[in-house]
Amino acid sequence: MARKISQVGINLIKQFEGCQLKAYKCPAEVWTIGIGHTGTVDGKPVAAGMTITMQKAEQLLADSLEKRYEPAVRKLGDLNQNQYDALVSFCYNLGPGIFKGRLLTAIKDKDWCNVADQLLLYNKAAGKVLAGLTRRREAEARLFLKPVAVQEDVELKRAAQLLYKRKIISVLGAWESIDNMKLEYVPGLLKNMGGIDRLVKDKIISDKLLWEYKQYNASHVRALIIKYSKLG
Repeated sequence: MARKISQVGINLIKQFEGCQLKAYKCPAEVWTIGIGHTGTVDGKPVAAGMTITMQKAEQLLADSLEKRYEPAVRKLGDLNQNQYDALVSFCYNLGPGIFKGRLLTAIKDKDWCNVADQLLLYNKAAGKVLAGLTRRREAEARLFLKPVAVQEDVELKRAAQLLYKRKIISVLGAWESIDNMKLEYVPGLLKNMGGIDRLVKDKIISDKLLWEYKQYNASHVRALIIKYSKLG
């Protein structure tokens, strides 16, 4: 299951973007409307004189996050919820192409403190440091480094225990928590479940290539374990 931005991340975006129902030019001289929306509205470019409703502003935010900005952050690899939310806010402000250079290297290396430091550098518009952007980058960096409260995943734990009893898995602790999941064990798990082809046939998984090419993450494996545990 792909990670989605939480309400914490959405609130962060709204806090700094604000909402204007009449088109305006942002500090970078780009026509903008609603909650920081640029581009088009119902096929028409945002331009002077355009107005929208609050409902439309919320819809534009949700649609653009789902279709443009969240996919760019998902490509970065396995992030916790706070890291993901912070980077989606960052990406929404600066565009999907922003993940490059030293920032991208730090993310790939999982050098989290360096990632937060890199975020702070993006506080300029038209070459000038803006106080609003500085505050936003500081808020995103704080959220990025904020530990995620660990909550027991009751559904996953119950499913893992069932598979342990059925001898599908042998190391229970490797599967009871998404944060402790051992992805290097997944090929063995798939084998014990009957193999990828069998799982496709039983409609436990639908994207065969995802598993064959090891493009899965912990969320995918969580869903697999839970769904398989419900087999008779």
